[in-house]
Amino acid sequence: MILRAIALAAGRGGAVGLSQFPEFSQQYLLRLGGAVDGLARVIRQFDRDAAKVSFSRGTEAKRCLRC
Repeated sequence: MILRAIALAAGRGGAVGLSQFPEFSQQYLLRLGGAVDGLARVIRQFDRDAAKVSFSRGTEAKRCLRC
């Protein structure tokens, strides 16, 4: 009888948790997309800054890592 009650409670808890998964995954993907957009802006600015001093992206990155 107790085992049945525990199984029922676990089943309900699992159902509630799994019912939230689609919304959670959608929010996660939106957040990840925003992070990618932010990183793309940083890369564009980095490329502009590297071009100002006539360096390629790789050369500028190596120079920044040595600092």
